[in-house]
Amino acid sequence: MTGSSVLDVAIGMMFIYLLFGVLCTAFNEMLASLTNKRGRNLMDGIQNLLNDPDYTGLAHQIYNHGLIDGISQNATSTNRPNRLPSYIPSNSFSLALVDILTTRGALATARCPLLDTAEKCDDDYDAAVRAAGKQPNPAQQQTIAQAAQAQKSAEQALIDAIQQATKNEEEKREARDQTPHNAQPTEQWRAAARQLELAKAALKMLYERRAAIASAKTPKDAQRIQLSANATEAVMALGRAIAKGETDPLLTIENAIAQLPNGHTKETLAVLLDKTRRELCTGEHALETLRKNLENWFNQSMERVSGWYKRWSQKISLSFACFLVVLCNIDTLQIAQRLMNDSALRASLVRAATVVAQRANDEARGDNANTAANDAANPPLTLSNDVSREIVNMAAQNPNLPFGWDFSRWTSNKNAAEEATKKTAGGNTVHNQPSDWQLTLHWIVLVLGKIIGLGISIFAISLGAPFWFDLLIKFINVRSGGKPPSQPVHAASK
Repeated sequence: MTGSSVLDVAIGMMFIYLLFGVLCTAFNEMLASLTNKRGRNLMDGIQNLLNDPDYTGLAHQIYNHGLIDGISQNATSTNRPNRLPSYIPSNSFSLALVDILTTRGALATARCPLLDTAEKCDDDYDAAVRAAGKQPNPAQQQTIAQAAQAQKSAEQALIDAIQQATKNEEEKREARDQTPHNAQPTEQWRAAARQLELAKAALKMLYERRAAIASAKTPKDAQRIQLSANATEAVMALGRAIAKGETDPLLTIENAIAQLPNGHTKETLAVLLDKTRRELCTGEHALETLRKNLENWFNQSMERVSGWYKRWSQKISLSFACFLVVLCNIDTLQIAQRLMNDSALRASLVRAATVVAQRANDEARGDNANTAANDAANPPLTLSNDVSREIVNMAAQNPNLPFGWDFSRWTSNKNAAEEATKKTAGGNTVHNQPSDWQLTLHWIVLVLGKIIGLGISIFAISLGAPFWFDLLIKFINVRSGGKPPSQPVHAASK
């Protein structure tokens, strides 16, 4: 074969790989869309980033924050859970996290022994229920009942604290009203009012924690998810109101970080806070500097999360490529031999590949019609949906593509092997039947060749359509004698 024919065979093989790569990529995207894989992958990454594996802490508050919840599909529907966003802008994440840390820091003063006791009772009750299972014995039932009673008692203690704080606030307010020109009763009333506010915040924090745990246990229950979101919003609103009186925003955030569970998130946020203080430590500029540091941290972490999705995508592509190759008998060795011997088929595939390349080039020039001159001269070629459909259409116009299983070829190869064994080295015909080992060797060679051909096809198709599209364009340009020179760009009219 000539060099041009070898190049045409390579282009034909690439076009076939590109065709099935398009099908493989389309299946991958369809499966990712149906399972919301990108959204779930992003959520797993944020849970890992914020050290919230149970989805009851920072990650839960991030996804219920208005900046993030607002970009979720079905955010306005109360009848079904939101579809997780596939992408979260880094500035939205940093703004939401700063807001959450600020409110949590302001609410840190609301933590009290009563709240800690109530949370511990909740944990003990959940542990007793999990240990009992679906059919608890009498001893386990008694343990659950005792834990439930302790849970109610702890909650009632917080309610009693609110009632006591309310009574105290009313008394201080009456004393203030009786002596309006005295500063001391006014200060005492303000302290009592703040104590009442903190007591209410402690109870809301308990309810918010319970709602978060309930929604995490039933992630598809829209009603519980909505109740959890409402509880989180109530706590956030109260925290913002308390945070208005804070003079040092970084100190408030430091208090929030101190309340986080030990782990990489707490350590990372502390480091970023110290870095912010070294760069700029006063006023609103400090929060802006902290926000930028959080953005960089988020972007760097999401690069690794993107790697998780790529590995999943590669596994799906490889699995579907195996299915396609075996179903359609896409044997690289057999197809290459067919293209070498069939000049008409080879020419039709090259023609189809050239049409696809020209279509992509036309789309690129159309998309870049209004760009700068240096970009318009060399528009990028991308595998768009229109180009993908063109590839499928061009393949449909070639009905003689070497796909499918043809067992007659195996029979003809066996007959050829039997005829070959009847010839001696001198060309004399003998009538001895081929030996068993000769037939066995023949079938081993056939099967081994088939396995190698199919294996090469599986690996090639699993690389995806974009890989073969870029490579095909380069080979088309080489076959055409290089990339055609771009048209001269005329200067803009003055």
